[in-house]
Amino acid sequence: MTVAPEAGDVAPFVAHGDDWYSAPGARYLADRGLVRSVDEGLVWTDGHPWLDRWYRATRDARAYLATGTASVDLAALAAVKAMYATFLGGWLASEQYNATPLFRPDWRAHVRDRAAGNQARSLDKVRETSGRTPFALFKDAAYFTASSPDDIPGGMVVSGQLGKWKLEAYGELTPDIIEILNSGADDVFGALRKAVGR
Repeated sequence: MTVAPEAGDVAPFVAHGDDWYSAPGARYLADRGLVRSVDEGLVWTDGHPWLDRWYRATRDARAYLATGTASVDLAALAAVKAMYATFLGGWLASEQYNATPLFRPDWRAHVRDRAAGNQARSLDKVRETSGRTPFALFKDAAYFTASSPDDIPGGMVVSGQLGKWKLEAYGELTPDIIEILNSGADDVFGALRKAVGR
C-alpha cells in the first residue's frame, strides 16, 4: 500500500511508509485520506477466533485485578500485563523464539494496528474538540502541556476503564527539559520521565 508522505506525521504509530498494512491500520489511514494506492490485498476466507479464549481470560483477569489495591493485586496485575505484552508484542512475531503454528506476525500486526488506530481516533477527537495535540507520544502514552493536572483537553475521556485514558503522572517542564525536547536528542522520553518523576 502506498501512503501519503505526511502519513507518518499525522499518524506516527499507524503509518510506516509504503509497506503492507493490516486491515485496522489501512482502514484508519483510508478514513483520513492518507492512502494513495493499494497494490495487493490478502484475504483469509477461513476464520477461527484463535485468540478469543486467551483474550477473554486476560481481559477478565486484568479487569478484576485492576480494582484491587493490595500489593499482591498490583503484582498480579503487573504479571498479567507482562504476559500479554510479551505474547502479543513479541512472541507471536519472533522467528527466534516461536517455532510453533502460533508464529503469526500478521496477528501481531492486526492487534498492534487496531490499538494504534483506536489511539489515533481518540486523539483526533481531542484535536477536533479542543484544538490541542500531544507534543509527544510514546507507546500508549500521550504527553500534553497543561496549566495544571486538572487541565484535561476537551474530548479526552479519562476513566479507570480498560482502554480509556488515565492521568498517570505530571510534572513541570523545566528549561533544561524543554531544551532536550527541542534538541531532538535520542533520550527525549528519558527527559519526560524525569519531568514526571518516573
